[in-house]
Amino acid sequence: MSKYLKIIFNNKVALQYDRATRLPGKRRQFINMMDQDMNEGIIIGGDLIEYPNQNQRAKYVAMNLIDGLYKKDNALIEVTCAYLGNRVPELKEIKANECDDEISMELIYE
Repeated sequence: MSKYLKIIFNNKVALQYDRATRLPGKRRQFINMMDQDMNEGIIIGGDLIEYPNQNQRAKYVAMNLIDGLYKKDNALIEVTCAYLGNRVPELKEIKANECDDEISMELIYE
């Protein structure tokens, strides 16, 4: 597992999340609530996934992370990075590119 989760947006390193970042109790609780909410199903690409697996959850959270970067929403960025950094330790990089009002994304695992 790499120490950092790297997020690349439009071919530039947007941030690197240090997996060793200590999370306050409320943030840890929020991450647990994210998992509980995703247990109810998630929507990816317009399709409802009733029982998402870990890879689908990672993609869903990564999409929200990229949305947070796009909107400069620091709270969303922080919690989604924390989720991915803690729940998906084998994820080393997220690459996202914007083209014609669409964002493509690739998750890169170790």
